[in-house]
Amino acid sequence: MHKLHNTLTTSNGYFEHHNGSADVSNGWKLSVQGKTVQDATFLYESLRDLLSSSKCSFKIGTQKLIDKKHPQQSTKLLTIYVPNGVDVKSFCELVYLNIMDYKGGQDIKTPESYEHYANAIYFRNDRNESGEYIPAN
Repeated sequence: MHKLHNTLTTSNGYFEHHNGSADVSNGWKLSVQGKTVQDATFLYESLRDLLSSSKCSFKIGTQKLIDKKHPQQSTKLLTIYVPNGVDVKSFCELVYLNIMDYKGGQDIKTPESYEHYANAIYFRNDRNESGEYIPAN
């Protein structure tokens, strides 16, 4: 955990993990909101086994991202790309069950183009019918 915390305090933008075996062309992604590197570390530690077993690609926000204070980006501390064939709401529930007591996402506005699931968990689809990327509004 200490190594991850150090990485998140010194890296730019996001710390990313890509799982090459998981097809995520369906466009579904989750954003788990928070305010601090400690929140990001907690989220990763709480969800590490789920992320590994489901072969999800993900990215974790760093201190430099948080410091930018961008209203839409600086609180997106964990973005999870949901693999094809996985029901997004069922996956949201699995995430929620692992972070039910998490308080880091309180008082954060719903990010544009996202739907709220529970706690600090939001989801959206960023692809159209042709598979082209749709930026958040």
